[in-house]
Amino acid sequence: MIDQMKFKEELEEIREMVHDQLPRYLIIDKCNEKIAGYQKEIDEFEKWAEEESKKQENMAVPDDIGQDGGVEDFR
Repeated sequence: MIDQMKFKEELEEIREMVHDQLPRYLIIDKCNEKIAGYQKEIDEFEKWAEEESKKQENMAVPDDIGQDGGVEDFR
C-alpha cells in the first residue's frame, strides 16, 4: 500500500505542475525522473529474483539421489 501512496503523491505532483502551466520540458523532466526511479527499483528486484532463482537451483536434489530424503532402506 505504501508504494501506491507514493505513486499517487508523485502523480499529484505532476498534475500540479500541469495545473500551474509549467513549461513542458520541466514536466517531462519530472516524468523521466520518476520513470528512472521506478526502473531502478525494477532492475534491483530482477537482480534479487535472479539471485534467488540461482539459490533454488543450487539447492535442487541431484538426479542420482533418491527422493527419500537421504534415508537408507535397510530391508
